[in-house]
Amino acid sequence: MISAFASDNLLKEPVRRDPHTKLVIFGARHGNRNPEGFLNESKGYYGFEGPLELTAFGKRQGYAFGRELRVFLQSFINGNYLPSEASFYTSSASRTQMTLQAVLAGLFPPRSFAVWNLALDWSPVPYTIDDPMLRMYSVACPESDTAWEPIDDETLDTIVREKQKFNPILQYISAHTGWPPTFSSAADLADNLDQFEIHNLSIPDWIEVDNFTTSTNATLVDEIMSLQEYPQIQCANYNPCRNLMAGVWLQTLSDRLRQLSNGTDDGEVAQKLLGFISHTEIVLSTMLAMGLMADRVETTGGFILEVRDTPVWEARFLEHEPLAADEHLIFRAKYGPELRKMASNDDWIPLDDLVEFIRSSSISNWPVACGIKNEDTGEVPSDTDKLIVDVLEVVKTEKEKEKTNSACGSSFSFAFMSFILLINFMIIIELRF
Repeated sequence: MISAFASDNLLKEPVRRDPHTKLVIFGARHGNRNPEGFLNESKGYYGFEGPLELTAFGKRQGYAFGRELRVFLQSFINGNYLPSEASFYTSSASRTQMTLQAVLAGLFPPRSFAVWNLALDWSPVPYTIDDPMLRMYSVACPESDTAWEPIDDETLDTIVREKQKFNPILQYISAHTGWPPTFSSAADLADNLDQFEIHNLSIPDWIEVDNFTTSTNATLVDEIMSLQEYPQIQCANYNPCRNLMAGVWLQTLSDRLRQLSNGTDDGEVAQKLLGFISHTEIVLSTMLAMGLMADRVETTGGFILEVRDTPVWEARFLEHEPLAADEHLIFRAKYGPELRKMASNDDWIPLDDLVEFIRSSSISNWPVACGIKNEDTGEVPSDTDKLIVDVLEVVKTEKEKEKTNSACGSSFSFAFMSFILLINFMIIIELRF
């Protein structure tokens, strides 16, 4: 599997940074992680970090991406981290934070004034956690829950149709694992097989059969691996889910690009490098919303947006993917029809046109988009918005407790009182202002 992936990447030519570049933005998925559920046959071989946690292989991938970024950027930014030059963002998930740390270790090995411990070729670099931008489904967002529901329940029309095709395989997996016969279970199994490959383990005998495939040219292993990250990919292909997963990030990107082209003399705008680490459904949704052609995102893979000011302000998209564990590749992105219409033959797009296109799918006020607030005032989320989110989180938690606790009267009372407190607080705010 890994060798085939590497062979495919060898057909893609590496790209160098343009000499007139003024800003580089990268977005990437986290590195290789553990499955959410482990096969019985895996005990003692992998998964010691815990479910969904970054693996040693994933750390190597992140570090390799950072080193490749340094080759791409070269002297464009200082060899050491400087806050005036770069900012980095990630979600609250440990696997994304750790991936970003590994990337930054490869990008900024300390030199000269940054050296602080001769035994470590590493220096700490700060970053910002932003879940509304990079992990919307982890905040209290009713509209996100609604968008994910047909995917989680596997009732979306496209999923229902594919489930009829894959049902024999799903039932077979369920019979041998005890997991539900769902695409989510199959995706977990694919993650396990990924670890079997990485650790050079023999695949369980019950998987190496030929009579449960949907294609004459595919083995059962091939079929299972095609379902890796299946729910996340379905989200990116389902507009209501895609829009919520990508919208805030698109707003951040379009704002920064517009300020840059307008020549705003601001410290943040003057920065040369912005980096974002997120999850499959967020990165893939954002790439598709920006007009790129992609059907999946490999671990530590994603996009690079390069902006130059000569001959005019314009931008181009690149993509980046891992080669095994310790190498990474930056290459030309595949443009969809909308981008191709705007782009020149060498893939550069007028910056104003790109900003207008990106903003058409952006979210300027996430509480409104989530259904928490009813009216878009154009203001950024405030402390009041945070209180609303906190109360909704409490209500959500109490509702989950009610499912397993028959004595739900107290839970309902607590949630109701929290809601009343919220209303009172908002009335006070209105009276004050």
